[in-house]
Amino acid sequence: MDPGRARTLALKLAGIYEETLGDPERAASRYRKALESPGDEAGPLAALDRLYERGGKWPELAEVLVKQAELGQAPEQHATFLVRLGEVRERLGGVAGAGHAYRDVLASQPKHAGARTALERRLGAAPSRETTLEVLEILEPLYEEEQGFARLAELTAVRLGVTEEAGERARLLEHPAEIYEKRLADRQRALDAVARALAEDPRSGELASELERLAGVLGRWEEVAARLEDILNAGTPDEEIARDLG
Repeated sequence: MDPGRARTLALKLAGIYEETLGDPERAASRYRKALESPGDEAGPLAALDRLYERGGKWPELAEVLVKQAELGQAPEQHATFLVRLGEVRERLGGVAGAGHAYRDVLASQPKHAGARTALERRLGAAPSRETTLEVLEILEPLYEEEQGFARLAELTAVRLGVTEEAGERARLLEHPAEIYEKRLADRQRALDAVARALAEDPRSGELASELERLAGVLGRWEEVAARLEDILNAGTPDEEIARDLG
């Protein structure tokens, strides 16, 4: 049969099965058959999108969304398909694939609210260390470029939660301390970050000096003395640690 005629019949049958007979399985089969012939793909794909989402057929829907995103739609439509693809992949447990979809959206539309919300949601769902690091690698450069300092400090706290090595933890805490003091004019939170960094790396004379400086600026000597006592009492510090803390 002529491909054009076969396509027309397949679409007609698909409509009958979907709208008149209420048979989504056979309707989907005919829409897929229509896609085998040359012609507009957007209509049959939209129909399959509708049927698969309604029926909860997530693997099949993911395949359709990939094709819809590849069709070269307007940028906003392209992004919408990719965000939905990420959400479907999350349902299927494909967290890496979901992250790739969101990242592709943000590569072309850095301010896309849907993709950002999806990534922020993933961070809030206590994901694995691997997933957390993947999301941070996407979000941190965006906030750096936008100078979203408060959110950057929050993301540093998230990164801290998946970092075990004490020296690296201390280094991470220095970043929000600088943000709080120099960018957000919040020296109290800067002092707290420096104190936490010193607790991670009590041998750091530089951190001890910075803590003293902030204590002097804020007049928080009692608080700083208590924090230093806590650090000294956290274990049995050797003579070098006690000397560094003064």
